[in-house]
Amino acid sequence: MSHQTTMNNGRQKREQSPATGVRRNLAGLTHDLITLGELQCQLVAVDLRDAKTQSIIPIVMIAGGLLLAMGTMPVILLGIGWALVNLAGFTEGIAFLTVSLIALAIAAATAWWGWNKLNSALAIMKRSQHELSENVRWIKQSLLQHDTRSAIYRQRV
Repeated sequence: MSHQTTMNNGRQKREQSPATGVRRNLAGLTHDLITLGELQCQLVAVDLRDAKTQSIIPIVMIAGGLLLAMGTMPVILLGIGWALVNLAGFTEGIAFLTVSLIALAIAAATAWWGWNKLNSALAIMKRSQHELSENVRWIKQSLLQHDTRSAIYRQRV
């Protein structure tokens, strides 16, 4: 009847206070931030594992090249220099200078190759950097909005 009060089986609809809305939004944002932090840590762990796997061979190559250059090259270079003096008729100065320049070029090419391989192996970390910047951008936009479950959130999920 029109003059009677309607009952909701003891449950009354309460008007949501602004503090409740802030608390709910803050809880949602905190949950989202923790989830993003967990995902970011997992991505970094995967990227580090991949980078480690791909960088072992280049690091071994660089170390091996350096050890070889330091240990055996003086003897080999002297031998080549003396061969140029004795067999080709070079003067000692010209022979040793020629051998040194060629050896330096080979060492530079080897180090360059190793450096490029190492950089390509570590480029995997770009994925983590990109995701972190996207997450920071999303957090900033979420803080500017009233509802953390915004279109930006739904777009990222």
